[in-house]
Amino acid sequence: MRVLERLGIHGLAPGLLVALCACPRPEAGEDGSSGAGSDEVSEDADTDEGPSPSGPLLDHEAWEDLPLAEDPLPTHQPETVECTVAGWYVENGRTEIDTNFCNYLALRQPLLADVAPGDPLVLEFFYFDLVAPEPASAHIAVLLGGQILWEQTIDIPMDEDGSGAFAAADFLTLEFDAPVGAQAGAELSFHLHNHGQNTWTFSDLRHAP
Repeated sequence: MRVLERLGIHGLAPGLLVALCACPRPEAGEDGSSGAGSDEVSEDADTDEGPSPSGPLLDHEAWEDLPLAEDPLPTHQPETVECTVAGWYVENGRTEIDTNFCNYLALRQPLLADVAPGDPLVLEFFYFDLVAPEPASAHIAVLLGGQILWEQTIDIPMDEDGSGAFAAADFLTLEFDAPVGAQAGAELSFHLHNHGQNTWTFSDLRHAP
């Protein structure tokens, strides 16, 4: 995973951005030395490579609740799932989640464009200060057809004064290579849960330019 941009943000007014772990995959590359004959490549040699895919992979207005019985991550579900209409909503073209009203979020929508294994993708999200009464963790995941495309766990450690757990707000722009692929129309799902009362914003998922 290559972190393109990481900015710590503190004390933000409510209403900004979400999500999180990318497992890097080795990129396959050609060093040009394995071909027979001359090492030089003709300038007019033909290539079958088309333009790289680009553009968004989701439409925030298309999210819908994922039935818990169809959840590809059932072991992550708490004993009681409570997510009211105030738990998540779309604002300014982004998906915002308030865990005061949603202890487990599972959403889905059709994938907007094909994704092939190895495609470079960009994910953008941010979260406000994460607080909890005791040390905890938060988990964010994006899946394609029930397979993990990207996930991350964020630790919320005990604050220095021992009054509770705390993790500073952060904004992340992450670039990673897709470990799995799917055709447009496949189910794209988004998961988020944490122990605490916090605000997250999922901003974007797209092919890297």
